[in-house]
Order: sequence, then structure tokens, then C-alpha cells
Amino acid sequence: MHQIIIITLATASLALAACGGTDTGSSTGGSGTTTTTSSESTGGSTGSGGTAGSGGDTSTGGMTSSGGSTTTTTSGTGPASGFTETVAASVCGALFRCCDAASINDYFAPYAGSTLLADFTSQIPPQHPFADEAECAATLKQMLDIVPFGDWVSAAEAGKVTFDQAAFNTCKSTLDAAACGKDVGVALTDGTCFGFAAPPGGPFQRKSFERTQSAGAACSPIRDGVGAAFFGTCDPTAFFCCYENPAFPGDCALPFDKDGLPRAGKCKAASQVGDPCSVLGSVQICVTGASCDNSDHCASEGDAPLQLGDTCVDAGFNLLGVCQGSYCDVLGTSKCEPLKSDGMDCFGGDECESTACVMGKCGAPTFCKGP
Repeated sequence: MHQIIIITLATASLALAACGGTDTGSSTGGSGTTTTTSSESTGGSTGSGGTAGSGGDTSTGGMTSSGGSTTTTTSGTGPASGFTETVAASVCGALFRCCDAASINDYFAPYAGSTLLADFTSQIPPQHPFADEAECAATLKQMLDIVPFGDWVSAAEAGKVTFDQAAFNTCKSTLDAAACGKDVGVALTDGTCFGFAAPPGGPFQRKSFERTQSAGAACSPIRDGVGAAFFGTCDPTAFFCCYENPAFPGDCALPFDKDGLPRAGKCKAASQVGDPCSVLGSVQICVTGASCDNSDHCASEGDAPLQLGDTCVDAGFNLLGVCQGSYCDVLGTSKCEPLKSDGMDCFGGDECESTACVMGKCGAPTFCKGP
């Protein structure tokens, strides 16, 4: 429901050879977890924009390749070393503590649908139920080394992004302490922490990593959603990664070449609200939190807090903000409406007090209520 640039960016990325997936992100707002299409997105729900990587254990350093594309591994001794191993252990601990087989299948569905992780499909649920928590953690670590965290960790160890240990610790402790049911469901899917799907950008970013590179700095794409591919390792509040276009020197190209290989780039000033933008010809991206509208100018995305009764979406179906303690009736009144009680009709969990919409009715959450 964000503006037209999102669809354009996704289409452009998917047109690249071996690029994978859609670009959605989970953000907690109001009553629970809301899934939105994202302009900044740092990991798609069914595969992050980027190259098709090889499966197998990529924790031995260097590069692995499959079909002409490359996958960065995340072993090392830098500030983020051990990141994916720790995340995998925490996630699998929560899954085995709180989730039945059906919930575990649901959790791994985006991993199974990712083209970047195709080699793992036979090693994860539902095709292969894990024998125990240790097998879950070992396999999940290998996948996280590819997407959505492989490029983040590599960039942190190369000094291109900053690893925030305190934020990481907070994300981990929140997941480890989450009560089964709604709380653990939110923690497992939180895109700002360890969720597979990327956060929607603007104020919602991967909390464990901070991008600070500015104009002229060498940059590279991050395979964690469409936005992260375009912003790369640059500070998304002011810059994007301008990838060299060999056919048109001086123009900015898409992040990956026709073979799915990442292009080299340099950070360039991103367009501010009201400035021109483009994803056709020479790429010019809006700062995170803004998107390119139909007039090819950057417009603010709606992330302001809204109260009950406030208008939350305009005539063009652009979100105007985030309803607090209520939900946005996008296809009805276009206003923030009261949350629905159990038994009332619903289209999504964001409409329900319980945060769960089951068979078209608000009801008790069924995800990870207990093993």
C-alpha cells in the first residue's frame, strides 16, 4: 500500500537474472504485527532481492558459488562474528519451547520459498521435520549465513556497517523471554530484530546494524529485501548506493548484473521529499521513509501515529500513518477503526484484538501456543 515506486523496484529487481523474491516487512504497530510492502525493506518474505546462492554450509569463509552467482559467508573474528549462530540458537530454542509442528512449518515457509535457499528445501520443514533443537539451529545458521544476515555480517566485519551489540542483546533477550503465543509470535517475526522478512524502512530498520557510509564511499548491495539492495551499505537516511553502469558511465544502474552478480558502487545523495526520483534509466532513489510517486518525485510515507477516527489512507490508497490501538479500514471507511473482538468477521489479524484472524473470524492466536 505504499506508493508506486515499491512495485517498480520489485519489478526491476525480479527482472534481473537469478534475483529472488518479494519484499515485505513486519512492523509492530498498534495491536500487533502488521505486514506491509516496503520501500526500504531490509529481507523479503520469500527471498531477498539479489543473487541465487548455493546451499550447504557457508561458514568456512571465502565465497561459494552456484550457477554463476556468489554468496558471501559470515565466518570471521569481527564485532558481529557468531551472530548467525547465536540467532539460530535463540530462534530454534523458542520454536521448540513454544511451537507445534504446524507452527514450525509456518515459520519456515518463507525460507522454503526463497530462491536463494532452494538447496535447503529438503532439509527443513515441512519436507524434513527437525529431529531436535540442535539440528534446527545448525541448519538455520547455514541459511542465515546467506539471507537475510550474510551480507550484513560481512559488511560489519569489513567495517562498512556498524554492529550494535546492545540492540542485538535486547532483541535476543526479548525472544528468549517471550511467552508462548502472541508474544513469541511477534518476537520471531520482528523484522527489526531476527525476523526473516525485512522491516518497512523509515524508522524501522535492522536494529543490530547501522549504516553510516556517506557520499563517495565504496558500497555494495545487501541481500535483505529490495530496499537494502539499492541502499546497500550507505546511510539510507541520506544516501543510496549508485552502482556503476558500464554501458552509460556516470549513470546509476541496478544492484546486480544480468548474471546476478553484485555491482560495485559509491554512495550518492538520495532524493529528499519533493525531489525528482527514478528507477528507469539512471537510478535515483528516495531516502528511506519516502517513495517515488506517479509524478516521479519523492513523497513521504505514512508512519505518523494516528488515533481512532483519524483518516489513515488517501484516495490513492497511500497510507497516511499507523493506527494506534486500532486498525486502518483501507477498503471501507479509510479511517482508524476499533479493533474487533473474537467472533467478528476479519480479513487480517491487524483488525483483531487477539491479533489473529482464523478462517475469516477474529479468534485466539494459534501460532506457537505450545509444542
